[in-house]
Amino acid sequence: MFKRIILPQDLEVRGEAEAACVRLVLERADPEQSEIHLVTVIPDFGMPLVASFFPQETLHRAEDEVKKRLWHLTRTLFPGWSHLHSHVRVGKPSREIVALARIIHSDLIVMPPHSGSSGQELIGSCTTRVVHNAHCSVLVVR
Repeated sequence: MFKRIILPQDLEVRGEAEAACVRLVLERADPEQSEIHLVTVIPDFGMPLVASFFPQETLHRAEDEVKKRLWHLTRTLFPGWSHLHSHVRVGKPSREIVALARIIHSDLIVMPPHSGSSGQELIGSCTTRVVHNAHCSVLVVR
């Protein structure tokens, strides 16, 4: 059994692959003992110059709103679970997912093969980077 499971979430995409990831975690994890960590990543601007055009207060408000949405989703997907955590990180999604996995000593990351609406590629760049860089097992669910 896996003790600490990370389930990355794109709050703008709720497709069949995302639902399949949740179903798998619900079927395989223990509601009393497994820790479920939902994470979403707000992309950063990549350059301090670009970030300087946006008021810091606007960025904080955006992060607060994302936190509320993620926590609501967490409670909706896993009602009655004892060990739920939601994480909002800022940066490059693959890098932040891998970093969180190391911080919490995750033993499994469950994620869809790609994010976004096209779905044409077999496995997306974010998922590929997580698979290559994570210290733990990564289960890619179609």
